[in-house]
Amino acid sequence: FDTVVAGRYDCITLPTDPFRRCNMGFGFINFIDPKAIIPFYKEFQGRPWSLSEEHKDSNKVIELKYSRCQGTKKLLKSWGNTAQM
Repeated sequence: FDTVVAGRYDCITLPTDPFRRCNMGFGFINFIDPKAIIPFYKEFQGRPWSLSEEHKDSNKVIELKYSRCQGTKKLLKSWGNTAQM
């Protein structure tokens, strides 16, 4: 994803379920450059979600949406234990 938007975001979070030890099926990216959303959307919207060999047969696809939670401070407050800066 850095090939598309490197340096144009400041926070990524992928919330995980501590009991199942897997992601909860959604994540957040805080773009510092709003213009980065367009190439990111074009590259990833509708793309198959197959990040590993283990999940290569998954029928899940990436669906991008705006979040009610906007800004790094709010993301960290809500999901701080899962954020990558």
